[in-house]
Amino acid sequence: MKKVLVAMMLVAFALISFGIHSFANETGNVVIHFQLWDGEYDDLGSWAWGHENVFGKRADGTDDFGAYFEYNDVPVGTSIGFIGVYWEGDGPNWDMKMTENVELSDDVIIAGKTVHVYVFEGAQTKTDDPQYFVADPDMFNALVIYFDPAGSYEEELGIHGWGWVGYGSEWGQPSDVFTTAGKSPGGVPVLGFMLHAEEDWAGFLIYAGDNDTKKTGDLKPDSGFFTDHQDGKVDIVYVVNAGDGVEHNNNVYTDPALFADAAFSFNLLPFNLDNMSGTYAVDPNTVIVATGVPVASPYPDAEDKVEARATIEGWFEIREILAEGVYGAPLVIERVDFATTNTTLNAFVIILADGSELDNTKDYAVFFDLGLEENNLEASITLDLDRAAPVLTFISPTGIVGRPAAERIIEVPWGQPFNQNLFPRFRVDDNRDGDLTPFVFVPTGEYSVLDTRTEGDYTIMLRVEDRWGNVTEETFIFRVVRN
Repeated sequence: MKKVLVAMMLVAFALISFGIHSFANETGNVVIHFQLWDGEYDDLGSWAWGHENVFGKRADGTDDFGAYFEYNDVPVGTSIGFIGVYWEGDGPNWDMKMTENVELSDDVIIAGKTVHVYVFEGAQTKTDDPQYFVADPDMFNALVIYFDPAGSYEEELGIHGWGWVGYGSEWGQPSDVFTTAGKSPGGVPVLGFMLHAEEDWAGFLIYAGDNDTKKTGDLKPDSGFFTDHQDGKVDIVYVVNAGDGVEHNNNVYTDPALFADAAFSFNLLPFNLDNMSGTYAVDPNTVIVATGVPVASPYPDAEDKVEARATIEGWFEIREILAEGVYGAPLVIERVDFATTNTTLNAFVIILADGSELDNTKDYAVFFDLGLEENNLEASITLDLDRAAPVLTFISPTGIVGRPAAERIIEVPWGQPFNQNLFPRFRVDDNRDGDLTPFVFVPTGEYSVLDTRTEGDYTIMLRVEDRWGNVTEETFIFRVVRN
């Protein structure tokens, strides 16, 4: 009996021992993908630790995302450390670190699987803020990067999502998915999150709780996102804050280079005539300025609102361009209008003082400068002025439509009171002011006279002027004839 008992104990001990040994020998692979905002990956390397198969080296290659580092046969349960750093010769140049320590937790490695991890420039693992993103090898994944150049991330910022594992939210209750992804070249935090799809119709939008705080439209297969669901696949989208109440997805990118240009390059947006947007002069006293990315507003939280408004007005100058690189004195700004309740601003209306009106026979530049010693934003742009005159088009009678002035002849009966129905119909379109038809008039003078008692030709002039003083004059002929 003792021999049997001893034998059973030996078998149990062997099973436990071999079980532990087998678990300890389970390994997996990890690929660390690393993205630099400027896309410069020559001589990029890593410093890595945690196991003999995890070590510093130059990047194994690059792909559409950035550089990648492959570490194979890593035991399950291994914690991995990673630093993105440029190499010189056979080792890292520690003056060229592109991250701080990024600490991958011990549950990242999965036995028999290759797990893909995504790290961004400026990342640094902190308590409850890992600053890396892990794709599920058995599900479709969506990695989302969101950047507000002003760094003004609302506390309530999140997503309204559908079809994702763990993230289905009621409207008005944003899911808190954001963590830090890294930092911009200027040191502003960049946020991100990774989602795993349960359904092939999964989608989301970014907002802070209501329509007025929407940062994107719907990102879903029907709008061209997340259309190819495959296990282990990672679709990456980048979002630049374009203000509140966004319904479109013009601020959403899938190309990291386009995202970096939009996110990290401050500029003043040029004028777009098609949708009347960008930076342009509405009239000689009014200038619209649109920034490519929002800037933090000092106004909402300021105790001294007058001082805060003066600060914002001080961001702007408008000067005449005298020659290339040579400018006149700043024009006098009466005030700058902006959305006083918004924490970030990307649209401003500059009202020039009387006597400082713009002259559309000259050229002007708008200058923007926050005036900060650190993380300053400044830009300039040549101001787009309206130099195009309105277009007057005759639409009746048919005999004068499309004809030159000398052939626009309308017969009027001699000796009878003038019939107002004989006056031609027309419309006036201006490329900025729109329909100016109601503002057409016949100027007094020689081209305003008609005498139905005397036969002959009477040239009549129509005149219209837009807000810039661009004038259009068109003529036609009343010909007084006997029956």
